Amino acid sequence: METVNFIMAAERIRKIYIPMVILPLFFATATFAEKDLIEKYFSEGATTTPQTLEEALELKRQVLRALGLPPDTPTSIAELLNENVNQRSIITKIKNDIKLTFNTEEFSPNKRVRAQIEGFGTNPRTSRITWLHNGKRALSGSGEVSYEFTLGDIGTSDTLIVTVDDGTQAPIVIRKTIYPARIHFTWFADSYTPPWYRGKAHGTPQSDITVAATPEFRIFANRLDEANLIYTWSVDGRKMAANGNSGTGKNLFTFSPSSVSDISYEIGLEVKDARERIKTKETTTVTPVKPELIFYERLPLFGIKNWLTLNFSEIASGKSATIELEPFFISKKSLNNIQYTWKVNGQALENKNKNARRLFFSTEEGSSGKQSIGVSYQNLKNIFERGNGEAHITIQ
Repeated sequence: METVNFIMAAERIRKIYIPMVILPLFFATATFAEKDLIEKYFSEGATTTPQTLEEALELKRQVLRALGLPPDTPTSIAELLNENVNQRSIITKIKNDIKLTFNTEEFSPNKRVRAQIEGFGTNPRTSRITWLHNGKRALSGSGEVSYEFTLGDIGTSDTLIVTVDDGTQAPIVIRKTIYPARIHFTWFADSYTPPWYRGKAHGTPQSDITVAATPEFRIFANRLDEANLIYTWSVDGRKMAANGNSGTGKNLFTFSPSSVSDISYEIGLEVKDARERIKTKETTTVTPVKPELIFYERLPLFGIKNWLTLNFSEIASGKSATIELEPFFISKKSLNNIQYTWKVNGQALENKNKNARRLFFSTEEGSSGKQSIGVSYQNLKNIFERGNGEAHITIQ
């Protein structure tokens, strides 16, 4: 269909537009090869029509050349069909497509930023470009297509006004105001820790990790309501669906890592207000770890002796001890599906204790030596969730 449209457009140019406008201009500047091409389609009495898309595109390039424009000028056959088309009208269309872009999407306070204008249909070095920064002339001259500056603090603004004048018509003026912003990240995991543990629950494979974002968005003294901002989350560059984790007010993002630990995930977040007065993007990295099996001694009256692990401990000959296993950072949703297997010196035990994480260990009078206490675990509903731990006890 695209080929047919191009060929039909080329035929209309051949019959209507070329004889009146292009042909006189073209023959004044064309090479011998180009004249052969134009005569094939446009000389008086010619009946040949472009038969392929490439022929139609070549025709378009010749029309642009006759107008004094580069052959790759971003215009369409439809625009060339306009009987009032000329060099000025096409350049006007191109100039209106000029955009002000930046080398970053993160507009944090006091950050060095480079702005540049893009979308030229003519050589920017022939245009005079003037940059105003907060009302003061910062840069001016031919070909000055970029400008570097440092953002202010939270609550300030940086306004750029760029004037592009190539001498063909009224200058194009582009204006952009940036409000520096910052996103604070924190995260927490739905993984197991003992009640007495005061540290952070680390994220592990199969556990749910939630990243919370607190944007610091101000327009001068007014702080924008976090609930009204638009959040777009991504994981390793892949955007999350707007109807799921992303959307208005969705400053929490929950994901479950794969079965492999020690793999980092780059969590990206773009935040903007509905009017896009403020927009910034930042990332944070989350690295899940392996669950840890740690052994403690349980005392009859006191409970778990949590200030000292049993990884390398001593027990007097003839004495006994109750060993308590704490599976740090295993996913909470998996706890009820975990099966534990105890071993002593590599030999599996039948643990008769109702609490599968507790083992009664006794020694004989006069015995001595080192004993290896090991535990392996397996999620009965997920073969990928498994691990092991070991403690060494010296009997004296």
